[in-house]
Formats: sequence, structure tokens, C-alpha cells
Amino acid sequence: MDTTFSQKLFDFYRSIYVNMEKLYSRILEDEDLSVIQLRLLLTVRACGEIPVGQLGQKIGMNSGNCSSMCKKMEQKNLLARRRRREDERIVCLALTPEGQIVADRILTRLKDLHDYVCGSLSEEEMNHIAQSMDIVTSYVNRLV
Repeated sequence: MDTTFSQKLFDFYRSIYVNMEKLYSRILEDEDLSVIQLRLLLTVRACGEIPVGQLGQKIGMNSGNCSSMCKKMEQKNLLARRRRREDERIVCLALTPEGQIVADRILTRLKDLHDYVCGSLSEEEMNHIAQSMDIVTSYVNRLV
């Protein structure tokens, strides 16, 4: 593999990761949430009720760490833990009403930011960027 390409890919990934972390951190400043907690919150929102182990898999976190993080979020009244009636060994998570409000507020901020950034792009530019992202994602997925 061409080292120039490899370096560009690494730099691209690092830039995306670092800047997204900064962006999310700014959006979360007044929410008292970490970026990982945001990922958990939004994943639970998207899935509805979800077992802790499955949530961990979805965001690439081991179930012990995920469970610990979810307990903290439960203490903040953002998540509720419930044992499944049909199998009490399985602990599921769902958003509380407060968790739903926080998730919706954050998603509104993200949408507003997205609209602001993408408002200056033409549809052709957005399609080109999207196609390029698909190519990079496909390439990186083959590496794993």
C-alpha cells in the first residue's frame, strides 16, 4: 500500500475523530454528559428498549463498561433498567421521559449544526462527499 495514501487515510480518520469529539463536547457542555454517554443515549433512543449487552455491541463497548456507564445515566434519570419478564437474566434499557427530552434537545442541536454546515453545499457537492465517504468506509471495513 502506498505510504502517502496510508498517511492521508490516518490523518483523515484522526481529523474526523478529534473534531467530532470537540463538536460533541461543545454540544454537551450544559448537559453533563460525556461523548460516550451521548452515544449510549442516542442508541437507546433509536432502538427503544435494548438489552445492555446488545447496546454495548452496537457502540463497540464491552458489556461491563457499558453496564457501569448506564448505571451512571440511570442515576441522572436518563435511562431506566428493567429485567425481562420472560428471562430475568436479561437487563434492558429504555429512555426515561427526561432522557427522551435530553436526547431530543441534543438531536435538535446536531440537526441545526448540520443544516448550518451543509447549507452552503450544493446537492452535487453533498452527493460527491457522500459517495467518497462510502468508498472510504468500504475500504476501512475491508481492513478490519
